[in-house]
Amino acid sequence: MRHGLRYLFYRARRLTLPGAAAALGRKGRQLLGGLTAEALAHWRRAGSTDRMLRSALRPDSGGVLDPFSGEGVTRGSRFFLAAGDRDRLIGRLRTEYPETIPTTIRAADAVCDHRIDLLGSGPTLLGSEIDWHRDFKSGYRWNPRTFYKRVRFGDVPGVDVKVPWELSRFQHLATLGKAYWLTGEDRYAGEFVAQVTHWVAQNPPPFGVNWICSMDVAIRAFNWLWGYAFFRHAPQITPAFRRLFAGSLLAHGRHIMQNLERGADGVSSNHYLADLTGLLALGIACPAFREAEAWRRFALDELCRELESQVHPDGGDYESSIPYHRLVTEMFLAVALLCQKNDIPVPATFRQRLERMLEFALWYTKPNGLAPQVGDNDDGRLHILAEYGTGEPRDHRHLLATGGAFFDREDFSAAGAQRAEEALWLHGGLRPARGPSPPPPGSRAFPESGIYLMREGGLYLLVACGPVGTRGIGNHKHNDLLSFELHADGQDLLVDPGSFVYTPDPASRNRFRSTGVHNTVVIDGAEQNRFGEEGLFWLHADATPHCLAWETGPEVDLFAGEHDGYARLADPVIHRREFRLLKKARRLEIADGFRGTGRHTFTWNFTLAPGVTLRLAGEGRWELAGRSARAVLTREPTGPGDAASAVRVEVAEAFVS
Repeated sequence: MRHGLRYLFYRARRLTLPGAAAALGRKGRQLLGGLTAEALAHWRRAGSTDRMLRSALRPDSGGVLDPFSGEGVTRGSRFFLAAGDRDRLIGRLRTEYPETIPTTIRAADAVCDHRIDLLGSGPTLLGSEIDWHRDFKSGYRWNPRTFYKRVRFGDVPGVDVKVPWELSRFQHLATLGKAYWLTGEDRYAGEFVAQVTHWVAQNPPPFGVNWICSMDVAIRAFNWLWGYAFFRHAPQITPAFRRLFAGSLLAHGRHIMQNLERGADGVSSNHYLADLTGLLALGIACPAFREAEAWRRFALDELCRELESQVHPDGGDYESSIPYHRLVTEMFLAVALLCQKNDIPVPATFRQRLERMLEFALWYTKPNGLAPQVGDNDDGRLHILAEYGTGEPRDHRHLLATGGAFFDREDFSAAGAQRAEEALWLHGGLRPARGPSPPPPGSRAFPESGIYLMREGGLYLLVACGPVGTRGIGNHKHNDLLSFELHADGQDLLVDPGSFVYTPDPASRNRFRSTGVHNTVVIDGAEQNRFGEEGLFWLHADATPHCLAWETGPEVDLFAGEHDGYARLADPVIHRREFRLLKKARRLEIADGFRGTGRHTFTWNFTLAPGVTLRLAGEGRWELAGRSARAVLTREPTGPGDAASAVRVEVAEAFVS
């Protein structure tokens, strides 16, 4: 994403003098490389793609252009699906998940009709020819002839660059492929060939909006490989198409390698992980390319390092976002599976940290099967192998189903059993149960990630008390310190409001990540961590959170924490909050304390889940009611009488995204 000068200064001032010099050197090389790349791109655009492709093949490839052919790094499958898998997997799908078949075919038919639903657009007809350069929600179109480094975005209100990016990720191809395997109808294979051919013609590398973000380039390549795995033997896959397809995959791999998304200060995020995941998949699936082995080795080495760097020891992703934890886990899990299928060893430490990532997902999943919305959420995925267009984006249990098969974990498999179709395509399905289902998780702390979870029967409480993530940049962090989500008996009662959109509406972007919309306390209208409109993906690391107490037991769970985000006020204040879950009484007590001097205004916020109603039931007492749960919210008077009398209560309409 584009950032303002204040953001660049903020990151630069965090560097040491040698680090700043190194960053300037990297930035200079990037600028020089960019000018060189633009000149070469214009020259290559007039060159022969066939000649460049032939020169990129290994001498021993025999000129084979089938991406999955040739002698690879090892024996075995080059991607997730092998040639002989069709009958076995379709048989299991019909037996174990028959209810998914009609929805899969309907979704594939919608793709053939170019009826797309992305980022809240609702089903939208894109016409007989898809315009890959257009934000079809706003109507804005980027010039396809602009060199990718000169394409501007985020500067026109209401325009969302993620619409063409998401569409060009081609995450609908697996759905087309499943429909082809289920029905044998040629039109699905024809649609795959037509869309890829049209996209390649309309998006010559590296020009236009769809080459800006290497993450999207990598995810597109990954999903093209999924599509080819399904359609490889269809009659529509002609030698001419194979040549076109292989040439574009080569261009994707080279573009990713030349545009890795690692900051000049060395800080990386989910973008860099996606770059590496795409390179690894290309390196494994396209062994005929000279660069394939180098891509594979580089990507795997970097992914192993990034797992240690970007994932906390307790298993949480360091970007301070549970939805992004799902995306990152999905990528690392795909890497582990691809390596396993190709007999490529990964370090034991990689497997151990990945298993902890899945444990984190197991514990944060609510009793209704959904994940809480802590931090940013753009519903980002690596691949969508089930329920395309119909699945609940907050349901992360597909990770647990796949992880249960991979790690032979009964608890993962049991928790993910209702969302197990993806495990079928990735890993051959769920592991067979050997006994009664394990009990649901209880209460647990994830201190490095700043997530504290209390459970008792149908009660679920999440408390957020984590630092500004991504090494203090806070790209996907919200101002949610000492905020919480509360769930009871299948019903969300109090929730995090979510994220809405990023660049099209900066004011709403900042509102949804502000302190005031989370279930915590604002003092004097200040933010826990400052942010500015120039940088929609950074926070000042003003607040340092601390867990002061964490105790769990059969009768009571206790969390106490504090943060100093308001210590920068003229009269500094420390906010301390305590949660006490009385399990047998089904009672949650929240006590706020403030240490400081002077006069201040304190604002409490409680965001009700959609569908929960509120009714005044007496002085300082309200009744909450949902579909399956009821609760009473009571304010206990504390402190001097004048303070209690100064409390004003307001019920207002709000947004949940």
